[in-house]
Amino acid sequence: MSGVHAIALGVAVLVASGCGRPAEPCEPLVLPAGQPGLPGPLDQEAVVAHLSGERPVGGGHLENRYDPRSRRAAAGYVAEVIGSLGLQARAHNYDVRYGDDDQQYCGVNVYASVPATEGGAGGHVVVGAHYDSRARGAGDRRNERAGPMPGANDNATGVALVLAVAEAALRMPTRSRPLVVVALDQEEVGLVGARAFADKLRADGTPVHSVHTVDQVGWDGDGDRVVEVERPSPMLEALYRSASDATGVPVRVTDVGSTDHVAFRAAGYEAVGVTEEFDGGDTTPHYHQPTDTADTVDYEFLASATRLVWDAVGRALAGADPTGAQGPGTAGDRRPTPLAGGRRASAGPRARGARP
Repeated sequence: MSGVHAIALGVAVLVASGCGRPAEPCEPLVLPAGQPGLPGPLDQEAVVAHLSGERPVGGGHLENRYDPRSRRAAAGYVAEVIGSLGLQARAHNYDVRYGDDDQQYCGVNVYASVPATEGGAGGHVVVGAHYDSRARGAGDRRNERAGPMPGANDNATGVALVLAVAEAALRMPTRSRPLVVVALDQEEVGLVGARAFADKLRADGTPVHSVHTVDQVGWDGDGDRVVEVERPSPMLEALYRSASDATGVPVRVTDVGSTDHVAFRAAGYEAVGVTEEFDGGDTTPHYHQPTDTADTVDYEFLASATRLVWDAVGRALAGADPTGAQGPGTAGDRRPTPLAGGRRASAGPRARGARP
């Protein structure tokens, strides 16, 4: 995308403080009224650049997506991109209390729906990624604003993948299941946005086929293009193995349980996490560091991971049997457009660790 227009947002989306009370009143996000914009091709590299502060958002550059002002701006940017795809962005505002200490959290998830074109398969396919980032010194309240924390790989890449899935779904000639795409808030403080959105789905009585959450898909130091799928059910493992066979993108099943898919599974939904080789050790050395910038992202790997997830999600939308039915990759107009001119990050030292 080129320029980004500021969106008026009458909201305070808050990072919870240690005292159990919000820092200021919890007010709803207000998105502009009206119809979505004219559809245009999605530029994943531009999405990462805007969210990580390399390019402007709302007249300024984001230093992080942790403090209230930055999260508000990031949510508005995501809503604008959703609108540019021809979808209506919606705000899911939440004011919740979680934990033994009854901690209050205020935030907003930004989501959109792509309806089914024919009935029969049943259940929504939900694809999400958290848009918030870590703050430098998070956990030490004295240092939470002490410098930039771009969060390019963690998790602007995940948001870019989810938006590409929405764009590809719109090009499917037939969809037997509806799609929900969602940018989730406050993963970094305890999967809060995911928990709140799972609660919303349950409260609304929304039937769900499966939930796919994406977290960190921008590093491939050894160039093997392996994508990890975290804690899939047997049905979802079969779905991703079918997609792997169709796209040639290798998958590795892991038991990592430390990001948004955990919240949806705990709510009773079939869920899977998608990531780079976080468990295998080929993961970004810039994890939760101020060096997690847009120029360290491997955009070829992001495109490869996007093809895998789209093939799996497209199969689900088509109502395919994950054990062998043809997926969306069999039709050229159903697959995400490959990225052109992407930068590839040079291989660097590997790092491992547990997500918060």
